[in-house]
Amino acid sequence: TPSDFRYVAPMLVLEALNKGGTKLLWPVLDFELNVPELFYGKAVSDLLKMKAEFSEPDTIGDFVSIKGTIPVETSRDYTLDLADYTSGKGVMVTWFSCYSPAGENIKRERKKIFPDPLNKTLYIMSKRGMVS
Repeated sequence: TPSDFRYVAPMLVLEALNKGGTKLLWPVLDFELNVPELFYGKAVSDLLKMKAEFSEPDTIGDFVSIKGTIPVETSRDYTLDLADYTSGKGVMVTWFSCYSPAGENIKRERKKIFPDPLNKTLYIMSKRGMVS
């Protein structure tokens, strides 16, 4: 029956995902960071803390330009910090690059609010109203 299919589908999807060896990916951005030479050391230190990968900087007048890639997860509010410590003179431009494996030590789990479809007995019993 259609209701049986609705009960079984989540179990099969989660089982396939678990057996398939899914990996957590995070979005990675390309960036160009321009800062006054005075703040170059702080900028590089910040980029390393945020797990950025970048090439040798270019000097353009009194500014240093750094190009590379950076994970979105580690760099969310950096433009605010940059504006603060450079008094608005530093500029960081980003654009989407790719998705990359998040690393072995980074885990993301969503809190389960319903019975786990991987626990088939409990899941089916809860769907049929036998347990709450």
